[in-house]
Amino acid sequence: MKLRICKVLSVLMMALVLTAGFATPAKAAAPSEQQAVVLRAGESEAVPYADHILIYVRTHNGVKQYRRWNATRAYWVDPDWIDM
Repeated sequence: MKLRICKVLSVLMMALVLTAGFATPAKAAAPSEQQAVVLRAGESEAVPYADHILIYVRTHNGVKQYRRWNATRAYWVDPDWIDM
């Protein structure tokens, strides 16, 4: 009985929070005084991205080993296989 009352109260509280969130009007942000950045053809900025590293695993002579491959730049990160 007590658990049922707690469940009903929690559901009512969630419903109240959701309806209060939707009932309030959204406020627009104040316009900023910053200048717009205009890029012309040939004046693009470089955007750095993280390298995508894949880990390859093998069993060699009963020993598990791994090696990392950089899929972005196409080279082995580790020069040799590393024992696990």
